[in-house]
Amino acid sequence: MADVYRKNISPQRGSDRTNQIMTVHTPAHWFLLAGLVLVCVGFTLWAFFGSLSKTAAASGLYHPGSSKYGEILAFMPLATGKTVDVGMDVTVTLSGYSMQEFGHMKGTVTYVDDFVASADEIYQLLEDEILANSYIQNGPSVAVVCKLQEDKSAENGFYWSNERGKRLKIHDGTGAQLTIVEETTHPIQLGFPQLREYFR
Repeated sequence: MADVYRKNISPQRGSDRTNQIMTVHTPAHWFLLAGLVLVCVGFTLWAFFGSLSKTAAASGLYHPGSSKYGEILAFMPLATGKTVDVGMDVTVTLSGYSMQEFGHMKGTVTYVDDFVASADEIYQLLEDEILANSYIQNGPSVAVVCKLQEDKSAENGFYWSNERGKRLKIHDGTGAQLTIVEETTHPIQLGFPQLREYFR
């Protein structure tokens, strides 16, 4: 009698368990799992192939006659200027021209002075006493020159990220804000510094 009872209820219990399993593994769970896998894959790709930049900010001016090395002249505080090297990439925006409307220019650091600029040198380069005094008051500084990337299709002769910027007439002495890229690293290198040599 007990055997008959087991045979009668066993299929029912097995069916209940199957229903329970099917209920747990719904399509929503598979979509969630697929989403987590995509997030993990995306994060891994970003960690290895993405980039993080260490930058230095500087203010200067468009003054093409001041140096044979380029068109943008800046005087950076000594501590910051000594971290800048020739060859570093630069993003340049001009004072009075919204980056959203006119875009930005690109350039390269072509000269970094080995010594602190004297007051006489700053006066001579800037040819503007008021402007020179504003730099001198900030303490010891180093002269940095950037060469702008050229674009023959632009009316002003320089690369701009926005078509409207290409039509600007740039006047000598126009203020400029510089963002200098000192170093670019992959995110994975932050957690594993020993990988720096691998990515070089």
